[in-house]
Amino acid sequence: MKLRLQFIVGLFLISQSLHALQTYKNTFELSTFNITSANTTGFERTSTNGISLGYTRYFFERLNVGASVGWGDFYGRGSILLERFDDFPENRRDYTQWQLKLGYDLIQTERLNLGVQAEYLRFYYNGITERFTVGSPDDPEFLERLTFGRLAAPSFFIGPYGMFHLTEKLAVKGEAVYGMPSMNFEYTRYRVSLGLGFRF
Repeated sequence: MKLRLQFIVGLFLISQSLHALQTYKNTFELSTFNITSANTTGFERTSTNGISLGYTRYFFERLNVGASVGWGDFYGRGSILLERFDDFPENRRDYTQWQLKLGYDLIQTERLNLGVQAEYLRFYYNGITERFTVGSPDDPEFLERLTFGRLAAPSFFIGPYGMFHLTEKLAVKGEAVYGMPSMNFEYTRYRVSLGLGFRF
């Protein structure tokens, strides 16, 4: 009896695994994105526009995991470190990012997928890492020393996404996610994206 039960359970697990393999969905994505952020304790504001290349894979029909890399133009105001960098036009921000996403489809139809996702995003850009001054800017003997370097920061987002299937393999995907200040070093962040996905 025990062996029979183990055999039945084994067949069930194998059938579930085969079913999962048959329902795997892979998507390559090319998207445009915008990320805006604001410091809740100061005056810093930043905005980034760019493109990203990503890959998403579905598991167990509704659960999906994705990863992407992106490049963009970073712009910031509200702090001397952000604004002084722009006084040196020969310098480039050279913004890059990578992200990991975990999503779940709440609604699935033949043409539409709607779900929610959580994501971790880490971005890098060139900036001023240190500023040393002596005296007042109005002083003829005012001294300023700037140190330039590569900066990096993590971000955490949560929010909805949608995918509209144009054909069997081509889809339009949009995302609108929110980064709460408590998880983003007192910055409120918003990220929106729109792109095309190729499913296989």
